[in-house]
Amino acid sequence: LSLADSADFDFLGDENGDYTVETWANFNTTASTDVIITQYEDSNKYWGLYHTHNGGVRFLSVNGGTTSIDISGGEIIENGWHHLAIVKQSLQFGLYKDGLLVASGALTPGESYSPF
Repeated sequence: LSLADSADFDFLGDENGDYTVETWANFNTTASTDVIITQYEDSNKYWGLYHTHNGGVRFLSVNGGTTSIDISGGEIIENGWHHLAIVKQSLQFGLYKDGLLVASGALTPGESYSPF
């Protein structure tokens, strides 16, 4: 599924805003890296929720070519549905798989984190 770009997807630019991005995912194979959800402007400015082989679920945000946040955990089991969520509260990020926190991280206060 691909959607046209919209300012509605530029929520990462709000350093102090709170939000949750969530989805359900089911993979036939976990032998590679798979994109689950992403908002991609170019190779220097994007965010995404991925599955990485032997690394589990990964949330990555790159802004101006610099990684703003990169957290991962919670391996996916093939042929089973999983509820995945990224929760942002202030500068803190939590990555959840099936309701359990599998990774967390934080932005540095005052870090350049402009909207897309």
